Amino acid sequence: AQLGKTVIEMEFRGDGRAEQAMGLLTGSLGNRLERADHTLRITSDSGARVLIDALRSLDGVGLEPDGLTVREPSIDDVFLALTGHRAEEPSGETIANEG
Repeated sequence: AQLGKTVIEMEFRGDGRAEQAMGLLTGSLGNRLERADHTLRITSDSGARVLIDALRSLDGVGLEPDGLTVREPSIDDVFLALTGHRAEEPSGETIANEG
């Protein structure tokens, strides 16, 4: 419930476009906006309204996302919100059971 009902991810590949979009949207979205590499992630209870406003702001400066995803929060999103970092990926190593 703390995270919001909708997660919006916008991908911007190359040329500092993710940084530009982050700078443009930070003022209106505040702590609902985060960036991971080339992807901006927005969490909101009013996903449709936030998405429309964000796309209008980006369109106003001619900045178009290369990819767009709208979804419900995943367990990874909840973990990130609660801990401030992503869960670590498994290393692929196996541990032998000594018994």
